[in-house]
Amino acid sequence: MFHIANTLQNNTENIFLTELKPGDPNLLIIDESLETKTASVCELLVTLDAHIIQLGLREKRSNRILALETFPVKDDPKKINWTETLEQLSRNSHLLRHFEFSKAIVGVFTASYTLIPDSIFKEGDEKKFLDFNFSEKGLSQKVFSRQVNPFHLKTVFGITDDLYHEIFHLFEEPELLHLSSALLIASHLQSRGKTEKELFLHIRRNSIDLIALEGKKLLLMNTYDTPTADDVLYFALMVCDQLELDPDSIPLRIAGEIEKESMKYKLLYKYFRDIRYSERPGSVKYSYRFDKIPSHYNYSLFSLALCES
Repeated sequence: MFHIANTLQNNTENIFLTELKPGDPNLLIIDESLETKTASVCELLVTLDAHIIQLGLREKRSNRILALETFPVKDDPKKINWTETLEQLSRNSHLLRHFEFSKAIVGVFTASYTLIPDSIFKEGDEKKFLDFNFSEKGLSQKVFSRQVNPFHLKTVFGITDDLYHEIFHLFEEPELLHLSSALLIASHLQSRGKTEKELFLHIRRNSIDLIALEGKKLLLMNTYDTPTADDVLYFALMVCDQLELDPDSIPLRIAGEIEKESMKYKLLYKYFRDIRYSERPGSVKYSYRFDKIPSHYNYSLFSLALCES
């Protein structure tokens, strides 16, 4: 993770923070133009993952992201207590404590999601689709769906009751979606105007999201658990084998938590010759202070800016 140690002095300073104590942010960047009167016309972007929480403020008029804050989640991802985690977030987040915003757009990463083509989707059958794809019994969850226009499909997803209640307690009437929708829209924009097949690989701490496109056509979108670098390579090659793609020639665009010095990157580079980092979504603008962060970091949060309904 990219860190520069600094000290929080005021609301408008360019800040990178190393974690000082549990619950503190490990990254905080604020554009100097962001004052309370400006923030009140901003939308809050929030991504919730079992390993990291990201927050951003986007000024609606300019479509510019002016602030970014991230919090690592220390809990076991399979046993995370979302009530405690989000209550701690509300206490410790600089953005939540010091700025107002007009609306919250909240994206969640959950393993319980599926993509349903519009041609077979029927309103009210969301739970049936989810139950058909996931055999886990006795799980109490709220089920939602979200239109993904570029591919004429719905993302159907479930979130646990405690996460649902905490989101709607912390944010007033938030817009809620699964972050697979954001990644699909972002990858579609990157591939716009192209006809060849491409792979998009979004890397999180212990999982990956893989998208395969052929021009405007979606070939695959799936999430895989990848506790090791070998797992990342295995699933990337497995998808290539399933779709009859040649790793030596297929363009592979990567984003998220990965660096060239990491074992994940080195293993991928052995098999994928056309490998590049994804750029931030180009239809969104950014404070110049984000120039110090690699362009493929915080990709899911920046992609969320594309998803306002």
